[in-house]
Amino acid sequence: MKPSSGFNKTVLFGNCMIKKNRNDPNIKESVYIKGCPVAMEEIIGQLAYIGLEPDVSFFERFRESLAKRYRGKTDFDPKHYFMPGATGKNA
Repeated sequence: MKPSSGFNKTVLFGNCMIKKNRNDPNIKESVYIKGCPVAMEEIIGQLAYIGLEPDVSFFERFRESLAKRYRGKTDFDPKHYFMPGATGKNA
């Protein structure tokens, strides 16, 4: 995924996004949410730091939608969709 230009802040979720985009000239100011997978506490803390109050249930629903997409496939491992600190049924 490539960050869009034209924003004052760009949030980079996870170590891979940070590594790939940390030097992108289109990013004015980066907000790094480190981890692999990213811990829910890290998401909440970093977004709160820039004045945002995240809806935690959104992240849990997003994670579940990704897991559903791959469930039943040979290489599927539910641990890849675990989000430390999350309270959902697949946490």
